Amino acid sequence: MKSKRRIKVKRERRSIYEDAGLTLKAFFGDEIEDEMFPTMFRIYQSTIQARVFWGIQHLNEEFFMMLKEKFRKNLCFIVAMKGDEVVAGTFNVVKAGKFYGRYWGTFDSSIKNLHFETCYYKPIEVCCDHGILRMEPGAGGDDFKFVRGFNPSVTNSMHFCKNGGLHMAIARYLNSEGTYIEGAVDEMNERSVLRMPSNAGAVEPPEL
Repeated sequence: MKSKRRIKVKRERRSIYEDAGLTLKAFFGDEIEDEMFPTMFRIYQSTIQARVFWGIQHLNEEFFMMLKEKFRKNLCFIVAMKGDEVVAGTFNVVKAGKFYGRYWGTFDSSIKNLHFETCYYKPIEVCCDHGILRMEPGAGGDDFKFVRGFNPSVTNSMHFCKNGGLHMAIARYLNSEGTYIEGAVDEMNERSVLRMPSNAGAVEPPEL
């Protein structure tokens, strides 16, 4: 990472551990105790509630209990604590050598930079510690992620539109939007905050 941005990242991280006095821990698979699942559901809910008018709760507590029984081995919970009290966390999926950031939340929105630490910096550290070569922080986020070392890449989503006229209108829009996105990705990669090696792009990363 380029020096100016690197200094700012270190300052943001210090504000969590030194100023706020928090500790962050990552729990994988069987390390995740049963009582952490309802806690993670409440963490997820906290983000929905904070959005007030436009927050939509897609997942319920039963879903998290299902994860406990059937999907625990593929999960990574990152939890921020103040002493013995949980103040924030992220719910992530690890599969096929890739780390996918999914949901985050906090019970204390006053802690500055907590989102960046729990969603970006600590997960990157966890991936490095465990030899995970690829981290997907999730779609969207734009500059929040870009200035913290995540260069943009194109991803896909799937939607069903029953109305034929609306389907055609959306298809026309996506044709032009695709051209814009390609240009935006190229432009952002050119001004990346990361220092790229001189032979960047010469070798394809291993398939995980």
